Amino acid sequence: MKNFTTFCMCILMSTVAFGQLNPVQNLNWWHVYDYPENYYSLSWDAPVVSPDTLIGYNVYRNNVLWRFQNQTGLHCIEGSCPDPGFLIGHGCWIKVTAVYNYNNIESSENDSIWDYGIALNVSGKLALESVLIAPNPLERGEMLHLLFNESLSYENCRLILTDNVGENVYESIVSGKNLSMELSTSDLRAGVYYLTLINGKSMVTKKIIIL
Repeated sequence: MKNFTTFCMCILMSTVAFGQLNPVQNLNWWHVYDYPENYYSLSWDAPVVSPDTLIGYNVYRNNVLWRFQNQTGLHCIEGSCPDPGFLIGHGCWIKVTAVYNYNNIESSENDSIWDYGIALNVSGKLALESVLIAPNPLERGEMLHLLFNESLSYENCRLILTDNVGENVYESIVSGKNLSMELSTSDLRAGVYYLTLINGKSMVTKKIIIL
């Protein structure tokens, strides 16, 4: 009986010591092309406090470790580019894990971001708020309303909706001014999606959550 009690205590202590590897929160990605530069920002919030000792974060591209760091973000924006080597030429999945304790145990990742890669050989600028999305989050079956910036003109822009494994679930061409659209979510599963607008001059990606 004593040995059984000791075994149970060891299991409980192990759960307390290593069962609180909380993941990072609110992973966000912003990427726009303003000739001739690609600007981007990856940010996240620190995990919920746990008994484990948080020592930093691992940043991955397509499950390949890019860097361990202590800051909750990286960026390359106009006038400041401390992370110029993060973008790669082709698309990739981005994820961030929290790293704990002296033995570098990683949390799971509770979110990931799809980046379409570097934009090249184009000029001009697309405003960041080029398309407004409502409601977001939304219930499965609700209509997703898209309202395009009336101060901009859209010519053969690609509008792509991607699921959380990188598959395109919707694609269309947007042209004209004062545009609005509605997309049905009846055939989509609950989860995280990414709406990307590409006009050959820059690219904006926004996260959509279907409940």
